[in-house]
Amino acid sequence: METGVFPSSWKRQRLVLLPKPGKPPDEPSSYRPLSAFLRRDIPVEALDIMFASLAKSTLKQYCSALKQWIEFCETKPIPYSDTSSFNVLTFLSDRFKNGASYSTLKTMRSALSLISSNKVGELSYVSRFMKGVYKLRPTKPKYEFTWDTSIVLNKLETIDCTDIKILTYKTIMLLALGTAQRAQTLSLIKLSNITPVARGLEIRIPDIIKTSASERNQPLLQIPFFPEKPGVCIASSLIEYINRTKNIRSGRDKLFISLCKPYKEVSSETISRWIKDC
Repeated sequence: METGVFPSSWKRQRLVLLPKPGKPPDEPSSYRPLSAFLRRDIPVEALDIMFASLAKSTLKQYCSALKQWIEFCETKPIPYSDTSSFNVLTFLSDRFKNGASYSTLKTMRSALSLISSNKVGELSYVSRFMKGVYKLRPTKPKYEFTWDTSIVLNKLETIDCTDIKILTYKTIMLLALGTAQRAQTLSLIKLSNITPVARGLEIRIPDIIKTSASERNQPLLQIPFFPEKPGVCIASSLIEYINRTKNIRSGRDKLFISLCKPYKEVSSETISRWIKDC
C-alpha cells in the first residue's frame, strides 16, 4: 500500500496508523503513526515530508508506544483518537503499574501528542502526573562515573600498530577523545571532506546528524598535529590509517571501513563497539 492511500475498510475518523509500503495492514510492527495533521486539514500528500522531521529512531519508539495505546483502547473499548486527560492518565497509570520507567512514559506521552489534536504534554493533569512519576520512580544518571583517559592514552602512545585492527582502534579512540563527537558523526566522516592545512587536518561533516538544526552550523573538526607526543597525535594517526587502507577501499569514500573483506563502510554501532573494545 502506498503512503497516503487509505484502506476502504478504515474510516478516516478512526485512522491513527498507516501501513508501510509492501506490509500487510494486520502486522503491528509494520505500522507508523499518523499525527493529528489529518484532523487539521493537512493534505495527505504532505505527510511524508512532515514525517521527515522525525528521526527513524524516534518513529520506531513512537510505533512501539502507539501499539500499546491501541491494545489498551481495544480492551476498554475507546476510540484510538480519544486522547482526553482521563484516557491518557488511565493508560499511563496502567503502564506505570506494569513497571514503565519515567523515560518510557515520556515517550508514550510524546507519541500520543503526535496523534492527538490536543497537546497532551501540556494538559495540566498529565503534566502533574509526570512530575509524580519522576518523584516515585526517578531516572538514574546514564553515567555514574568517568574513567581516567590517561590510562588509554598511555597505552595508545606505545602500542604497536602493525596490525590494521590495532591501528583502526587507535585512530577511532584518539578521534573520539580529541573531538568529543558522537559515534554517528565519526561514522559519517568522508575522505573527500578531509582537507590538509598548515597546522594539521580539517574535517567537514555536511551530513545531517542528531544535533543538526536550521540555525546551527555543521561540525568542522580541526585536528592539529601534536609533535610533542607523536604517539597520540590524532592527525598523524588519521594520515597513517588513510594510507594503510588506500588499496582495500575499492573507491569507498567513508573514512572508516570494516576490518575484513569486503571492507564495507561501517555504521555508528560498529564505531561504538570499536571504542568499547579499545
